Amino acid sequence: MINGNILDFGCGNGVMLPTLAEHFSSVVGYDKHTEAARSLKIKLDLDNVEIRSASDINERYWPFWDKHFDLIWASSTLEHIENLGMLAYQLHRVLKPGGQLLCLSPSENWIYRLGRKFFRLEKPKDHYHTAQEIITELKKYFVLEIRKSWPIGLNIYSMARFRKE
Repeated sequence: MINGNILDFGCGNGVMLPTLAEHFSSVVGYDKHTEAARSLKIKLDLDNVEIRSASDINERYWPFWDKHFDLIWASSTLEHIENLGMLAYQLHRVLKPGGQLLCLSPSENWIYRLGRKFFRLEKPKDHYHTAQEIITELKKYFVLEIRKSWPIGLNIYSMARFRKE
């Protein structure tokens, strides 16, 4: 187990919480909708997990100390945040120097557009940003260490690892 603090930003139903709790001494799940994550925490008796409710993820000040987290995990979340500049600032503020930010984002591309056209669907209204827009904004605050897209050739998802200097 790593003696460190991790923020599961946009923890959703808590699917990653058991794995994170197994590897980190302190885990905070942060989301607008916390009912499912709270139930999972109780059901699995995840003592080192705390669930925090974000009334508004776009809020100006998150309820975390500066430089508190060693790692921030954000999976399929950042594209849903309208104010990407404020988000990047807050992620930077709460991450320790040398800490890492891992994010996974869908890559808006021809495959998504074709699929929506085929199934007669519209782009979700709460998908404000592409993976590239997210990467560009985060690079204003963090050093991009690695970026991978998969599946190779189709680039449906983009995974990036950033470091705070």
